[in-house]
Amino acid sequence: MTQPMLPLGQYLLTFTAIESVRLPEFSGSTWRGVLGHALRELSCITGFSQCEGCPQQLACAYGYLFLSPPPPNTERMRLYTNAPHPYLLRPSGKSGSLVRAGEQVEVELILVGHGNRFLGLFVQALALATQRGVGRGDGRLILSSVCQADPGVPPAWHEILDDGQLRPLRPTRPALVALRENVTVIIEQPLRLARHNKIVRSEELTFSDLFTNLLRRISMLQYFHTGTPLDTDFAGLVAASRKVEIINRDLHWHRWNRYSSRQNKRIAMDGIVGSFTIQGDDLAPFWPYLWLGQWVHAGKGTTMGLGHFQLAAD
Repeated sequence: MTQPMLPLGQYLLTFTAIESVRLPEFSGSTWRGVLGHALRELSCITGFSQCEGCPQQLACAYGYLFLSPPPPNTERMRLYTNAPHPYLLRPSGKSGSLVRAGEQVEVELILVGHGNRFLGLFVQALALATQRGVGRGDGRLILSSVCQADPGVPPAWHEILDDGQLRPLRPTRPALVALRENVTVIIEQPLRLARHNKIVRSEELTFSDLFTNLLRRISMLQYFHTGTPLDTDFAGLVAASRKVEIINRDLHWHRWNRYSSRQNKRIAMDGIVGSFTIQGDDLAPFWPYLWLGQWVHAGKGTTMGLGHFQLAAD
């Protein structure tokens, strides 16, 4: 069984509201927006108004983390303008509701491979952004704590912010648990997968749609953010995934849109939520990728927390 070599850092940032904060549904888009502005402010050394054409883009932390252009000498994704980003955000708690002064908001930050080198910058940027205001009305928050998990389900959290100093644990691969006969995939955040450049609807979803996307995403994350290509039988795995059938399908299409300040318009982010079950001894080749997918997500909008799923075994 080939296993991906993808070390992860799973962090939990807790903020306390100074005043009332109203967060939208699936607030990862809001958090990613304020993070991006603060990251650019803290990273940019040229003062250019646009990153496109900047001679420092490949050496810039913001360029690597938020834009992630493939290096000029890359052997993969040469036609793409962006590689998968080495981070994602998972807001929890009171997403989609009012957070009153004194209440807390938690945001999980997943950093992949070399992205963990920039933990301090992420923490600094999110602390700066929340002091300025988040959500409708720009309610302000203050950073209260930073914890890191020993990857597992459920994770065990350890405080790593001590007297203003970060003391992170070494990023590790999530420990792979034994495969059970029946595996239920629970999609918690809208999953947006494309097949032949068309978004897959809930009634159309196949196991191969999910697995093929995961295999490609994990391969690209490992290649661009660890420097180690994934050595596996891509064609064989994809072909085998088409033979796995979904049972106990309980999926539906969730309509949702977000506002883009950059484009000054609302953008549809509809996706699949719900659950389905797969079973059989032939699941073993796919298991390491499914298990890791719980941390790296699948589909479009992963940096804002979309495509998050969990696995339950019978």
